[in-house]
Amino acid sequence: MGLNLAEHGTQNELHQLLEHIRQHEKQGDMRQRIDADPFTEVGEIAASYNRVSAELERAVGHTRVMLRNLRDGVITWQADGTLSLYGQN
Repeated sequence: MGLNLAEHGTQNELHQLLEHIRQHEKQGDMRQRIDADPFTEVGEIAASYNRVSAELERAVGHTRVMLRNLRDGVITWQADGTLSLYGQN
């Protein structure tokens, strides 16, 4: 916990940004964007985060379309050992 938050019970703009990012991470929803004043350093960081999120959302969507349209299946193993099959109807 930051000194400002511990002493005064207030949150600064950077702390709020980090909290938003943590929420996005927990929810796994790449469609969410962060609103921030674009004329501050934190606002610039939020805008960059939003651009990265949008590009990731686009790439995941593209990958999903490719997997749906496969003629042959794709087999993958997850880190936990789970086997997944994509593209087989």
